[in-house]
Amino acid sequence: RIAKQVDGTKAWHHLYNEFTYGVGGYYGRFNYSKNLNNPFALYGFIGFSPLKTERFALKTNLALGLSFWWNGYSKENNLNVAISNPINCYIDAGLDGYYRLNDNFQVFAGVSYTHFSNGAIVKPNKGINVISPRIGLSYNPQKIVFKQAMDSLNFQPQWENIISVYGGWHSVYKTFKYTPDNNSNEIKDTARKSYFVYGIQGRLMRELSYKYSLGLGVDLSYNSSIGYTSDKSHYSGYKNELTSWGKTTISTFLAYEYKINKLSILLEPGVYLKIDEENTESPKYYQRIGLRQQINENYFCQVALRAYKLHIADYIEWTLGYRIKKNNK
Repeated sequence: RIAKQVDGTKAWHHLYNEFTYGVGGYYGRFNYSKNLNNPFALYGFIGFSPLKTERFALKTNLALGLSFWWNGYSKENNLNVAISNPINCYIDAGLDGYYRLNDNFQVFAGVSYTHFSNGAIVKPNKGINVISPRIGLSYNPQKIVFKQAMDSLNFQPQWENIISVYGGWHSVYKTFKYTPDNNSNEIKDTARKSYFVYGIQGRLMRELSYKYSLGLGVDLSYNSSIGYTSDKSHYSGYKNELTSWGKTTISTFLAYEYKINKLSILLEPGVYLKIDEENTESPKYYQRIGLRQQINENYFCQVALRAYKLHIADYIEWTLGYRIKKNNK
């Protein structure tokens, strides 16, 4: 990893203990290399220290990136139902204890949780979860002195209206058995197909502090995968007789935003007010977790994973939005 630690010259630096950000790489070897291969990943990460003394520091970090060189699911590699794509998302969360040896060197030990998934762009996508201990050595080219900020933050609570549009891909996957017309032997086969999802979201947010905002949101989307069926004999056997209204969903959600300067972490549990439950695998309740990057004062881009049951990916939302702030009178 190569990391940059903020030096305290900006007022927002002082809201986060030793906030760091940077880039890194990962290489892993799995016991099931024949089915999975041995992937590598490139990622960006952020972190801060919730506890710090003169010599010891407890540091957290969150990494997000892409992993490569996977052997995906296929007819020849049908034992691998965890990964379908050669390229997948890489998510890592860690907690480490650092001990300072001198002004330049630190040793550390900790534990990390790593998740690999394609966000259900293509199924099957059970995903892979790894919990592992780690030890290491950290080197700083120069001693970092945390400086006094020249500016200051004058927080004023505000209401925010956030409007955004998004798109994504929803994948379906079905395993079935059939008997060909000229053969009495039963054959096991799979059918996979991806559908486009798009929608619009609105949020009313209240800034509780410089770091946190809380609010409510509504979501109107069109999901063309709702209502798919298969004749259980061929890949082309999909049909969908639902109307556009039948494929439309309406939901509401609780919106929580944790801000780090222009970057935000989103946590949004939601419930569908309208969804055709008989013709979709998605349950009534869902969760959204994602990242939002402010482009300028009003516009932002966002990527989020919509999931259900807290661990099953539904689809990835790619979003462009507009934020309107209203100062208190």
